[in-house]
Amino acid sequence: MSEQDGRLDARMRALLAGVDTGRDFDARVMQRIAALGSLPAVDLRAQFERRRDVARRRLVREAWSNAVTITGIGAAAGVLVWRHAPAIMQWARSGGATEIDPWLLTAIVAVALAGGLWPLLRRLPAPL
Repeated sequence: MSEQDGRLDARMRALLAGVDTGRDFDARVMQRIAALGSLPAVDLRAQFERRRDVARRRLVREAWSNAVTITGIGAAAGVLVWRHAPAIMQWARSGGATEIDPWLLTAIVAVALAGGLWPLLRRLPAPL
């Protein structure tokens, strides 16, 4: 046996030191499972409430994270427009803006809006 195998065996023994492998292991596991099914309704309700609260906090945290991300992207876009405003104005005055098809621009804006609002629209409750 190599030195590496010996270190691996020592690590495995350390990791599995607390594992219950005694006799009647199956019976003890079945007792634990049976005990879970016989919890009173109050305990089950408390578990449900805790899980719901954890899920709600996670969703709120994700919503704030999304809001900060969107705000950052909007601020970056605003800074870019502010920084390049003279070039944009010159392009618009020189006739560059007339080369854009208004229907194409409208379609691009509509697709961008739909793509941005789609996650929000999916979360709305279904009408009764």
